[in-house]
Amino acid sequence: MLLCVAAATAHANPAADEIGQRGVDLAANGRFTEAIEAFKAADRIESNATHSCLIALAYTRRELWSQAEIFLARCHTLATSELPDWVPDLDTLIAERLRETTVAAVRIAIAPAGTPAQLSVSSFLPDETFTPGTTIHLSRGHHVITATAAGFEDEHYSIDVADSSPKQVVIQLYRPGARPKPPSPLPRAMMIGGAATVAAGAVAYGVMGIGWLKLRNRTTNNFGGAYEKMYEYGRPTSLALFAVGAGLVIAGYVLHSSSHAESPAVGVAPVPGGGLLVIGWQR
Repeated sequence: MLLCVAAATAHANPAADEIGQRGVDLAANGRFTEAIEAFKAADRIESNATHSCLIALAYTRRELWSQAEIFLARCHTLATSELPDWVPDLDTLIAERLRETTVAAVRIAIAPAGTPAQLSVSSFLPDETFTPGTTIHLSRGHHVITATAAGFEDEHYSIDVADSSPKQVVIQLYRPGARPKPPSPLPRAMMIGGAATVAAGAVAYGVMGIGWLKLRNRTTNNFGGAYEKMYEYGRPTSLALFAVGAGLVIAGYVLHSSSHAESPAVGVAPVPGGGLLVIGWQR
């Protein structure tokens, strides 16, 4: 079949024609990997539907149906005249093999919509690219889809295929410097640390309370010194821990709110013997 296609096709570029003929000769001898490289080299000189058809046909000989599908789709896209009569049979063969193989149909879109991007997949060769909106078939495993477009940063999208269920992927592209920064873990860490410090303050306050109760209810001087130390050190320690913990919680919350466009509201209400810390927010 390859020989018939080559004989019926005339290239406008002699160099492309010569390299393409070399690919046909390689394929006729069962050297399909080398034939594919030759067809690709010819296509880099003169891109046309015939080269893509030949690449797709050679990939079917290697039983790499996903790659064959990509180049056959390109063959149809580039066709400016009637394709060889064997192309419909190739369409049917590839579709049948993809149904019989455990692969997932993956349709890939790009945002912003309409961006002229090129897509590639880690399981394909780097020069085997396709355009957004193309449906490809991926085997089970981990794949990385790379999207490149002029004026945008390259984007890498990881996808894990576990079964043959179809998937829809949307890859968001960003202009240089426009990518949103990930939230800092510092505010959350400060709030958690502050809460833990307040909890430690509550423990110290409890120790102080035990010392105060023992001192108030004691009938002898036994262990009086120990209870006095519990009360003497427990009170300032608990107050210091409360203050530090509250400060960390407030500071962490303010940082978190500023990164989420929230307006924090912090207030202190006096109560008998101290104050009540009130933290709120509004969007």
